Order: sequence, then C-alpha cells, then structure tokens
Amino acid sequence: MMRYSNHMSVEGMPDGPRPRRKKITFISIAVVLLLLGGGGAVFAFKRAHHSPIPAALRSQVAFTLYYPSPLPTGWKTDSNSYVVQDGIFFYKINGPSTSVAVSVQARPASFDPVAFYKSQMQNAPTFDTKNGDGTVVTMGKRLRGSMIGSDSLVFLSPSSANITEHELKEIITSLQKS
Repeated sequence: MMRYSNHMSVEGMPDGPRPRRKKITFISIAVVLLLLGGGGAVFAFKRAHHSPIPAALRSQVAFTLYYPSPLPTGWKTDSNSYVVQDGIFFYKINGPSTSVAVSVQARPASFDPVAFYKSQMQNAPTFDTKNGDGTVVTMGKRLRGSMIGSDSLVFLSPSSANITEHELKEIITSLQKS
C-alpha cells in the first residue's frame, strides 16, 4: 500500500510556499506594520502638541512660552494678539463676558517664589499645575492669576470682574508648554 503525505511538484519539491519564505514574509509584514504604527504615533503626538504660537515669535524669547489648552467652554485665545515686546510675550484670551491679558516673561535667576507670593500675591494659597505653582488672588476688585514655571513667569489679568475664580484657575491649570 502506498502512502501520500504531501503533493509533490514535478521537480520533487512540496507545493506552496516554503517554511523559510513564510517566516521572511511574516517578519517583513511585522516590520512594515511597526514602522507605520510608529510614524502614526509620532504624527499624532506632534499634532496633539502643536503650538498655536508662531515659531517666529517663539524664537524671539529664550524662555518657555505657555498657552492654554483646552480652555473652559466659551473661551478662545485671540491668535491675532500675540506679540513680543521688551522681552515679554503678550496675548489675550476672550471669554463670554470678559477677556484676560496674559504675559509670559523670563523668570529671574534670583527669583524667590515665597517672597513673591507673600509680597505681590498677598500670601494667596498656591495650587499645583503640571508646569508649576499657580495662584489666584483678588487685587482691588479684580481677580489676578499667576503661574511660576521652571524658567518663566505667567501673569493673567482679567479686563473686568466678570470672571470666576474657578474659570481663572481652569485657565491657569490648562497652560501648556509651547
């Protein structure tokens, strides 16, 4: 009795792809998928962390700039307000019933945050953000805010009293590095 284990071709070789070719094909497909996945991840990361501040303005300063993202509902950064003047970066955020002037400047080497909060921010309590300590304080009849970054100071000054402490804290907490 004759047994057939494989179909044989004319040359005596098994029909279909050889095991070595299957392995090479599998590895090739895996490498292509990894490259595509890595490229997609880099693209998504860059897109998610794209700074709305133009590179020409970012290059005019030697400290970290910050912009808010995401902003509270109804708030929007005025991209036409970006300006660097005397080494300080300024812009405006518009809200439903007021606007907030934002300034970002270099943090002096001798800057003492404790003395700053005591003398300028009336010993206001600080809160943590992912980029540094934030604070909100009432000065006169208006709220003021600040955030102390590693090499920058950010100050927020609403144009009217029509902003809540919660909204100003949300804006400060949403500050992203440019």
